Parts: sequence; C-alpha cells; structure tokens
Amino acid sequence: MTLQDFINLLPDAKIQTISFDFDAKNIQHSQDLVIIVSKLQEQIEQYQLVFSNTSSFNVRVAVGKQSVYPINYEGDSMYIASVLCKEKVKQHQHWQIQLIGKVGCIDIFADELKITKI
Repeated sequence: MTLQDFINLLPDAKIQTISFDFDAKNIQHSQDLVIIVSKLQEQIEQYQLVFSNTSSFNVRVAVGKQSVYPINYEGDSMYIASVLCKEKVKQHQHWQIQLIGKVGCIDIFADELKITKI
C-alpha cells in the first residue's frame, strides 16, 4: 500500500497512544513522534504512524471544560477526521491531524511520515 492509501484509511480511527521515541544519549539518533491508532473495519485494525526526525509538534485539543483533569474530562477519546500534508519542502514536512468534532488538531513538523499496519 502507498502512503496515500494508508492516509485514506485513517478517518474515524481512534488515537490510542502518542509517544516520542528518542535516545537522549545519542543525539545522532532520529527523534520520532509515534502515534498508534485503531480502526474498526471487518475487525479492529491497528496502524502505527511514525513521523521521522520530528523537529516539533503541537497538540491543540479542547476537552471538557478546557481542563485535562479527570474530574472535568467530558470526552473519552480522540478520533481522526483527516490527515493532511500542509507543506512539503526538501527534508521537511508539515503534517496536520484534524480531530472529529472540531475539538482540535495535532501539527507535526518532521522529515517524513511512515505508516504501517501492526
């Protein structure tokens, strides 16, 4: 499957985890943002999105009463509405993950995006 084929599968997928994979002792090692999502198709499928050599990312999410404290949190999850490449130049890409319900987005600046089924 091509990258675009995987991207086309992502709407309605639930974000399971967001983590940052890096080796603090080895600054030559790429620093990758890893997002794992699941989507119900014929069965639950999981996909791993790896944003290679991430320079920065910004998560903007409106939850509950603008608080992430469990007592005020009104939502139970984040679902993907779309994944878009907003800008692509040599060795730099600006990706944006829009969330369903216009509750926010995740902006990621990285060298490239790789998606695999896990």
